[in-house]
Amino acid sequence: MRLATFALCALPLLTACSTDQFWNIGQAWQRDHCMKLQDQMDRSRCLADMTRSREDYERQAEGLRRAKP
Repeated sequence: MRLATFALCALPLLTACSTDQFWNIGQAWQRDHCMKLQDQMDRSRCLADMTRSREDYERQAEGLRRAKP
């Protein structure tokens, strides 16, 4: 019962987030993950990988979806 109540209360909060907000949350998580890496080369590579814009990501994802048979 508690889980159902929590889910009903949390649902409006989740739907209130836009895809831009989800993207920003993911970027912040990725940046945090990169900064925890001890090796400088790994950290630099990780940070460089996350510099891709959301638009570039969506274009690449769309291309991959179209390429599926």
